[in-house]
Amino acid sequence: MPPVSAASAPALEEVKRVEELRQEALRAEALAQADAQRAAAQAVARQEVAQREAQRQEASRLEAQRADALAQAAAQREAQQQESLRQEAQRAEVAAQAAARQQAAQLAAQEAAQREAQRQEASRLEAQRAEALTQAAAQREVQRQEALRQEAQRAEVAAQAAARQQAAQLAAQEATQREAQRQVAQRSADQPVAVQIVEKPPEARMESSKRRTLIGRTYQDLRLRMMAEGWRQKIEQNAPFDVLQAAKSGPYDNPVVTVALRRDGRLESVVIDHSSGVPAIDNAVRRIVLMLSPFAPFSSDLAADYDVIEIRRVWTFDTAVRLLYAGS
Repeated sequence: MPPVSAASAPALEEVKRVEELRQEALRAEALAQADAQRAAAQAVARQEVAQREAQRQEASRLEAQRADALAQAAAQREAQQQESLRQEAQRAEVAAQAAARQQAAQLAAQEAAQREAQRQEASRLEAQRAEALTQAAAQREVQRQEALRQEAQRAEVAAQAAARQQAAQLAAQEATQREAQRQVAQRSADQPVAVQIVEKPPEARMESSKRRTLIGRTYQDLRLRMMAEGWRQKIEQNAPFDVLQAAKSGPYDNPVVTVALRRDGRLESVVIDHSSGVPAIDNAVRRIVLMLSPFAPFSSDLAADYDVIEIRRVWTFDTAVRLLYAGS
């Protein structure tokens, strides 16, 4: 290097100082740049951290959304499953109820069928019992009719024998006696024909406080009506119709008959007040009343008031025996 003069030394110092200042400025600038770079790097790092944090938060948010969506989906699936279970249980309950109703209907039908079978069996047994009773009643009626027929036949035979005996006795009597009997019979023809079943004085048939004659519907005593009605029913229900039918041999009138009953139900008398015009019919009426006696005794209160009750009725027998009220 060339030698430096004294005059140039300050300039050199100045140049040196300037150079040092420049170098110092360069160093300061370099430091500033380094600081700026560090600051920029730190800012970039902070941005990256912030970005990563934002990404993490976004990821967390998305994860939370996914978890919430999964939870909602799981809850929805659970709700659907519970709903399916509920509907299945409801269907099962409906099916059980339907099965129970069907079973109840089947049981009701079986019980109804059983009751119907029992009813039919009871009806069959009842019909059998009724048939047996009807057959027994028919058999008893046949036996009763046969007994009545035999009784009527015996009575007819006895009447014929008595008539023959009486005819033989009458034939043996004197002519004057026959004439007297004819006159008596002529006088009796104009009066009601009476048959005395039980001996009694003639004045006993007169109305008194202990004797009552029932003719029409005018009597008010309920006891008398009931007693007369019971007697009528016995006659109509038990009289052998064939006996009267057999006696009808031509035109006839409905006979008016008075039957006198004692308090114990025994027959006192049968009086033909108006003859039928056919002796066989009048005799058949007498035999029927006699055959069906004795009748029911008077009730205690009725027996306290009456000894004898006479019942007068019109006898009709076109298709069955019927007793009608006689006119007063």
